[in-house]
Amino acid sequence: MIAEDALIEHAQYVGNYYGTPKAYVEEQLDKGNNVILEIEIQGAMNIKRMFPDAVLMFITPPSAAELEKRDSVAEEQKMRRQLKPVFQKSNRGSRRC
Repeated sequence: MIAEDALIEHAQYVGNYYGTPKAYVEEQLDKGNNVILEIEIQGAMNIKRMFPDAVLMFITPPSAAELEKRDSVAEEQKMRRQLKPVFQKSNRGSRRC
């Protein structure tokens, strides 16, 4: 979707790409609806450049320690997703023994 310019914004976070489909946002705006996006700061700044009248809200975690905790949880989840196929393959092999 990035290569096709089908995202209104996108970013990489803990090794994964996230983005907002352009068609959805444009469709909602054409209907006169407001659109609320939960995105990180880089994407928000891109949105503001494209839509100068956009209202941005930045919500911070209660503390730096909490932010570090959330980041470590995200890293752990990423690692589990990456290892899941390995464990599944490993379990299939053990059933054949």
